[in-house]
Amino acid sequence: VLRDEPVLREIRSVPPHSTLHPDGSLTTHEGPRKTARITDAGTAARRFRGVLDDVIADLEPRWSAHCAGLTGGKDSRILAALPKRSSSRWHWLTVSGRDDAEHKGAAATAARLGLEHVSWTEWTADFLAGDAHRVSADLANGVGAVSDNTLLRSSFERYRREALSADERVALWIGTLADGLFA
Repeated sequence: VLRDEPVLREIRSVPPHSTLHPDGSLTTHEGPRKTARITDAGTAARRFRGVLDDVIADLEPRWSAHCAGLTGGKDSRILAALPKRSSSRWHWLTVSGRDDAEHKGAAATAARLGLEHVSWTEWTADFLAGDAHRVSADLANGVGAVSDNTLLRSSFERYRREALSADERVALWIGTLADGLFA
């Protein structure tokens, strides 16, 4: 997400190992130094787990607090289950309808993993009230669209004001990693 109202239109895809900048320019980065074909699921899972552990180990110390989306889906369950150095600095945010599948899945994951700092926002009552949806709406060809990122970002902004110190450096995690990998 570049900002609330992207200046770029008609973006169909960004090439692998590239960064799309707000002015429309692309920076291409070096790709992986080596590639391999993995045909064994166990080997693939171990390598994937190693990469995710490295990402958490690298990024966790850089921030005072971490707010992560918790939907009960594959990607948020994977992130929630990864070991953290300081699990008390992780805050889990769920934005869903009361008692819908997402709410139930997130609650079950939080209970099973014993997660601290779990917060739930009922999106139809809280998100659609007032102008929260207008401030943080994603724009798709000029038409507002509600996505997981939009809902979480609005909830995150409110949660930060209410639950975290104003001077804390906070990282926001929202993932669609597993959806892409396991599609």
